Amino acid sequence: GIELCEDLWMPIPPSSRQVAAGANLILNLSASNELVGKADWRKTLVRSQSGRCLAAYAYASAGPSESTTDLVFGGHCMIAENGALLAESMRVGNSNQQPVLDTWATADIDLQRLAHDRRMTVSWQMATGRTQANFRHIHVQPLATNCDGTLRHFSGLPFVPNQPEELHQRCAEILGIQTAALAKRISRLPADMRLTIGVSGGLDSTLALLVAVKTCQQNNWPLQRILGITMPGFGTTDRTLAAARTLIRELKTDSQEIDIRQLCLDTYQGIEHRPFGLAIDGLSLAQFEKQLDSLTDESRNDLVFENVQARIRTLLLMSRGFVLGTGDLSEQALGWSTYNGDHMSMYNVNTSVPKTLVRFLIEYLAEHHFTSPVKECLMDVAATPISPELLPTSPSRQIVQKTEDSVGAYELHDFFLYHWLRFGASPAKILHLAKYAEFQKKYQVDEIRRTLAIFIKRFFGNQFKRSCVPDGPKVGSVSLSPRGDWRMPSDAEVTTWIQDIEGDK
Repeated sequence: GIELCEDLWMPIPPSSRQVAAGANLILNLSASNELVGKADWRKTLVRSQSGRCLAAYAYASAGPSESTTDLVFGGHCMIAENGALLAESMRVGNSNQQPVLDTWATADIDLQRLAHDRRMTVSWQMATGRTQANFRHIHVQPLATNCDGTLRHFSGLPFVPNQPEELHQRCAEILGIQTAALAKRISRLPADMRLTIGVSGGLDSTLALLVAVKTCQQNNWPLQRILGITMPGFGTTDRTLAAARTLIRELKTDSQEIDIRQLCLDTYQGIEHRPFGLAIDGLSLAQFEKQLDSLTDESRNDLVFENVQARIRTLLLMSRGFVLGTGDLSEQALGWSTYNGDHMSMYNVNTSVPKTLVRFLIEYLAEHHFTSPVKECLMDVAATPISPELLPTSPSRQIVQKTEDSVGAYELHDFFLYHWLRFGASPAKILHLAKYAEFQKKYQVDEIRRTLAIFIKRFFGNQFKRSCVPDGPKVGSVSLSPRGDWRMPSDAEVTTWIQDIEGDK
């Protein structure tokens, strides 16, 4: 669609009707002169109109070679897409180094993203259906046919703003949403009901505990209403257990510690399970752990051994009060939880917070909300390798089971999740975008492809868990709630999706 100059400034710009007729790119040829403060307002109009129209908006203004008898034209050029400014030129007034002569802006537009958002935004479809008009359509032969997206910037951490000020604001907003949501839910509980949290010393349970503490502080509720429970098991390391104990003690919540190892051994014996192929009938806990210490790295694989521990912990939590869940958005996407174990709770404040953002939230809280020794403990939690701590530790009580060694880097999974759910990108497109993304470390294409295959297979294979996740607040544009944003059959076929990335080899 085409607009001229001040069309953009009108109450109902022509582009609003043009997008209803199918336009997805708006071009504005303008003779907007420069005035003090005008450029910022012009930029706001371009961004906001592209957002309202779910379109791309390319704006080009007359430049300083025009007559200056009474006015100066700045040559301001901008390209925006769905509210985001993709490219902007120099203009008269923002460059003190050299005269502004020729100006231009160039960017890659993602039409598939725009089409996806229009399909997903029902209110936009209804609004455009009421404002349709007849327009003349002119066929234009594209000048470039080999655009690969390299003119766009792709953050390797799409859930995490790269500017400190924006990151600070984002973290504050998320914390505000989490505490407001939890306060509302707690207000509907009996006044004497405890808020029970399993505290492991890992990222997710730490964030849930901090949200609970801030919620109680904001509402003048006693911190003793929170019951933080540590439940060391066969995979618990000295580092995470010390962190959990420190947090509970220094945050002044009520506490309880329950060693689950004997309970789990009793369960293995009761269901006649042989952990890692070991004969355990009649063994004491000390004898069993001695056998675990002798396991080789290759033999440390037993899903029943892990799931029993997760479900014992859930049983203990559920028997003590209102359970606050800790699982995050990334774990939901991968199904990295035990069904009816850590997968279940009464309310989950982390449900739409991805793993890469959880770490930044903890660091933000450490820097801005807490002092020593809590601050140092939080920074150590953020630096601890991610692990469910369900497989046996080494004889020296060091971590053996690292999640990212099993499923791949979380920054890759969160990148896949963002582009798949937020923009409906195909696996092949996600793989293509990942080649140009700025991740925290360098990944080879084969590693990205392999991790993407893991993501897709686990995503399809674990919808049955997402179909019955607890309530929890949506904090960003991506959510997997079966009651809101995400509806998917549990037995969907994954083959076509895997073939999409294999064909890219």
